[in-house]
Amino acid sequence: MTRKQIRIGIGIAGAVLAYTVAWFFLANAAENRVMRQLQAQAAHGVVITVASHGKSGYPFALRVTLKEFNLTGRSGVMVARPRLVLGTSLFDATHLTVSARDGTLVTVPASEARAVVRGAIETVTGNLHLGLSGLRDARLALEPVTVDGLVPAEKPVTAASVTLSLEKPEPEPADHTLPGAHLTADIATLFLPEPQIAALGNTVDHLSLDAMLMGRVPLLNEASMAAWRDEGGTIEIRAFSGQWAQLNFGLGGTLALDSSFQPEGSFDAHIDGFDEAIDALAGTHAIKAQYSDLIKMGLSVIAKPVGDQNVPTLTVPLTIQDRVLYLSRFKIMKLPEVRLF
Repeated sequence: MTRKQIRIGIGIAGAVLAYTVAWFFLANAAENRVMRQLQAQAAHGVVITVASHGKSGYPFALRVTLKEFNLTGRSGVMVARPRLVLGTSLFDATHLTVSARDGTLVTVPASEARAVVRGAIETVTGNLHLGLSGLRDARLALEPVTVDGLVPAEKPVTAASVTLSLEKPEPEPADHTLPGAHLTADIATLFLPEPQIAALGNTVDHLSLDAMLMGRVPLLNEASMAAWRDEGGTIEIRAFSGQWAQLNFGLGGTLALDSSFQPEGSFDAHIDGFDEAIDALAGTHAIKAQYSDLIKMGLSVIAKPVGDQNVPTLTVPLTIQDRVLYLSRFKIMKLPEVRLF
């Protein structure tokens, strides 16, 4: 080996050693920043505890592993998982990637009107951005999802996958005329065990939501929700669409809460497959059988052909009031009570 080769080898070894020292120095600092960011969420009413934490990812990445991760939100919602992996930059701990593949448990505490709601998620992946006022935006993919206690039935509500995104402006809005959060959700293969809800069958093939919450985001308790409602807070639904058995629908409009914290609102809806849906509703006695033909006849008069196959499609107003769903002037069905707290 020549002297030149030896010098090159020493130089490479020195560079590797210097990079290794620098990586561990920066990784320690980044790990501490991540932990400080998590602890700082307590100022926003979110308490996060971990049994232990460590770093990995050398030489090109940084991952912070949190063991026995527990989060308690402002409304008492608890999230627990045995292992959570956060990926971050060596220089910026406000942008995080999330990977949790060992099972996640979510618990919504009981209230006078509702039993405890428990959710189990096998895999969670996504991205988080922490801002000055807490969580600024998030994008999460959950699969599969199982929820007990959401409806009064022995079997749980399940979904093959749920994709969520949340964006919050900084600073928070001063009043209800400004958006407080932008939410999107996509749910695939939603199973509903309660027959009254699942009059069209137990499985909703797909649901998609794009909505804007106006005003400050409220806590999930009576005082906070009442203040948000009384100040004029609403949810502007840009688009809500889905496929349930033969029924395809899409709508947009404004949703609010009434004095009993039940949803009310008005929407413009586009619906096809309504003949089959009305037969299914009549078959489960959700609507009276003697009215089903009359309803179908009336709807067929106002339906218009859409698309290459000229599918009869309704463009009608939908209204929710006093837990009753109205299609134009027709009372369609009684809705189950929503128990927020």
